[in-house]
Order: sequence, then structure tokens, then C-alpha cells
Amino acid sequence: MQFTTFNFLLFFVLVCLVHALLPGKLRRIWLLISSYFFYCSWNAAYGLVLAGVTLTTWISGLLLEKAAGSFHPVRLKKTIVAVTVILNIGALFVFKYSNFAIYNLNRILKLVRLPAYDVRFDWLIPVGISFFILQALSYTIDC
Repeated sequence: MQFTTFNFLLFFVLVCLVHALLPGKLRRIWLLISSYFFYCSWNAAYGLVLAGVTLTTWISGLLLEKAAGSFHPVRLKKTIVAVTVILNIGALFVFKYSNFAIYNLNRILKLVRLPAYDVRFDWLIPVGISFFILQALSYTIDC
């Protein structure tokens, strides 16, 4: 759904009207559902990427909150943050930089006269992946 279409205008008005009618906490849930719907309207498969990043970040936030009362809270918190950063940066790497890494690996293999792998991922990069992964990382690190 593009911003310049009549469908987006209808979607926007509907989201705003329902948001105005809902009480406090339900407003946030409504905006989350609406945001996912808008994001998935372009390509539903990439909604799974966004959901994975959201879930990972949310769980890490909960774990960081519970880690405060543990026996070694600093070590546990550092471990939770490290795992979350690795997972989120891993997703970013897979979608944005995997073809670049494979290309450079093949060039190195050819230089040392080893067989190269003719593999290339032919996918579109999810819209805004850098933005939402960096936002998730900043949330986790702030927690």
C-alpha cells in the first residue's frame, strides 16, 4: 500500500478513528496491529522478519527485567544483550550483506585457487529493516 493511494487514505482514517475511540492500553495494541497490517500489505513474508525482531526484542526486555534479581545480574544481563545483538545483527546481515559476503568469499577462493560456490540469494530486502533492527538494538541496550 503506497502513501499516495486512496486505499492508504481510507486505511489512515480508519486507524485514526478507531484509535480515538479506544481506551489507553488498547490504543497501543491497535496501533501495533495496524502497523503490522500496513507493513505486511507490501509483502506478508517480511512481516515474519519484523515479528521475529519484535519478539526477540520483547523477550530480551523481559529477561533483562528478571535478571536484576538473579545471582550474577551483570553477567546475565550482558549475556542477554549479546545474544539479542547477535540475533538482530544476524538478521540484518542475512538480508542486506549475505550476497556481498558470498561474492567476496568467492573472490578470495579464486585467488587461492580453490573452487568457488555459485550461490546467490535472490530476494528483496525488507523495507526499513535497518531502521527497525537498529531501533530494536537501541531498546535492548537501553534496558
